[in-house]
Amino acid sequence: MALQTYTFAYWGEQFANNKSMLALLNGVGSGVVAKVWRVLLLNSSLTTVTGVIAAISLRPLSGLSAGTAVTAIKHDSNNANVPAQVVCSRGGTATEVGTTLRRIAWSTDEPAVSSATSDELQNLVPLNYIWDAGYGDANVQPLTLREGEGISVKCETSTTAGYLDVAFEVTLE
Repeated sequence: MALQTYTFAYWGEQFANNKSMLALLNGVGSGVVAKVWRVLLLNSSLTTVTGVIAAISLRPLSGLSAGTAVTAIKHDSNNANVPAQVVCSRGGTATEVGTTLRRIAWSTDEPAVSSATSDELQNLVPLNYIWDAGYGDANVQPLTLREGEGISVKCETSTTAGYLDVAFEVTLE
């Protein structure tokens, strides 16, 4: 199969303690290798929120159940449909394995144009990628998900304040 690109995204997921905000699993039998080139986060709290600093992690997983399914967006309408074994969900139960790939501090406070605080910087597109491998000539490998492997963006902090947009940009080979 030629290189085909997809975005799995959910806009407006509410924070919660130990919640898998968005997870992607390349299930056994898919017949593809999923490569995650970018993981994007965007603060989407549109009303006043008394926010906190949340710990957000990017974690490998080996299983995914429950949650609400998220449909892939094809970057080219001629791309093949994503195999049924490649699943993405929000708020699901992720079976985590290994160590954390990346952990960041994230402000759950609403973005405010006039506040001029540094937590608004997380909404600038170049700054809201927590994983960015670039393309082709980049020196960083994408996160390669073989059959039975996946990743999850997880909120590790006890808060329900605020909303987060989360997206995975993925190629299937």
